[in-house]
Amino acid sequence: MMESKLIDIPNEQLDEIISDYIDKSNEIVIVVSFIFEKGLSLIFEKLKNFLSNNRLTIITSNYLQTTEPKALRKLLELKSMGAKIYMFDSIKSNQSFHIKVTILKTLQQIFLNVLLVQVMFRLVRLKKVMNLM
Repeated sequence: MMESKLIDIPNEQLDEIISDYIDKSNEIVIVVSFIFEKGLSLIFEKLKNFLSNNRLTIITSNYLQTTEPKALRKLLELKSMGAKIYMFDSIKSNQSFHIKVTILKTLQQIFLNVLLVQVMFRLVRLKKVMNLM
């Protein structure tokens, strides 16, 4: 059975909790509408170390033109180390992409954190992204 945990922010640091799950995982999938360099930096070294023996997939977008160029450079570095990196073109497709999903898979269990910010997000949009794989 999967463990459930309520994270009490600011009394608990989310990056420390995620880092702990990264240490226990053998596969990570992150799907976020945009990425900021400062946020990615909190777990970047962990992700680099993770890639030596494990699988990492990150899907992001240019939704609202918010993803930062410095964050994209860091993603390219992860890609050069073997990560699968995908960019959903929200501008060209004229589709919003406001989703946050983190899947950290271990041999024993899957820690799944899903925050669907846009309630009316249609499954069709997610399917379009997944077809890129």
